[in-house]
Amino acid sequence: MKKFNFYLIFLTLIFSLMFLSNACKHKDDKQIDDDDLESILVKGEKINKNIDNAEQQLEKRKKSGDTIALDWQQLGNFIPDIPGYVRGEANGMNLKLDNLTYSNLSIQFTKGDNTIDIDMFDYNMAISLLTGVTGWRALEHSIDNKSLFMQVSKLPDIPNSWLYEELNKDSQIATCALSLNDRYFVSVNATSQVNTDFVKSIAKLIVAKGLNTFKK
Repeated sequence: MKKFNFYLIFLTLIFSLMFLSNACKHKDDKQIDDDDLESILVKGEKINKNIDNAEQQLEKRKKSGDTIALDWQQLGNFIPDIPGYVRGEANGMNLKLDNLTYSNLSIQFTKGDNTIDIDMFDYNMAISLLTGVTGWRALEHSIDNKSLFMQVSKLPDIPNSWLYEELNKDSQIATCALSLNDRYFVSVNATSQVNTDFVKSIAKLIVAKGLNTFKK
């Protein structure tokens, strides 16, 4: 029997309904027809498969003895300098609680009033947290309208890895998020952007610097 858990219910409703409501502009906002419901269920099943795959990768790490998240300061080694921007002081933490281990790092770059915020996480033994923030991996839709651009694509360089792009055209805030090898999560946000090219280029530089680590 297929597992039907909290993540499937919550993430399916949040992400699927969001995409469906934007795509179906000529429908009543509260109307969901049979095709919409089928689409939600299909996406829910994909989310469930992603969770199962992440749990399998977790078990492999346990068997190999890889149970400690990278030190948060080590995560900072993968973040490149950004020409024209001033690099701020990195902040982060390592968390060990029973069998739960993860680490995270945050750093901000500034250029006048413009900012770039980069967050990195090594979820290692806290895989449920990763699946909780990457439900978008199951989405196949893209959106490009007057106020919003969104797109999800596969990242070919690293196994089990995906890339999420978003541009709020009104606020000109661009976001690129990476789910890497069912373990690492990277988020890059920048102000004063007209597309996602800049944040995506930064995210790909991070991938290039940490490629050997992220592949493990």
